[in-house]
Amino acid sequence: MQKELYKIAAAKNFRLEYSVLTNAIEHEGQLITVYGVEIIKKQRKDGVLLSETKSIKNICVSEDQIKKLVQTLAENLVTPITLKDIVEDLIAEHKFATPEEQEILDSVFISA
Repeated sequence: MQKELYKIAAAKNFRLEYSVLTNAIEHEGQLITVYGVEIIKKQRKDGVLLSETKSIKNICVSEDQIKKLVQTLAENLVTPITLKDIVEDLIAEHKFATPEEQEILDSVFISA
């Protein structure tokens, strides 16, 4: 699995780092690249650096789609605590994958 920092967003009291996760999986004899996202929230409290992280792997098979998602997450200052709910809602609305792509992603979850 590879991780690439894609976007940084700053709020008044904290900083958010949004990364794209890349993973190669085998599906029916072919290597397919799947993408996920990670958010790290960093803030100082009483001189101590606190960090909170959440990642979700295997969201989609389109690099463009994952970059659009990360851009939207950053624009809305989505934090690690709400990442899962937001991504699950978008997946339920079929925002990331064609039926064929969803079949591939479902096979990843079944075998993982």
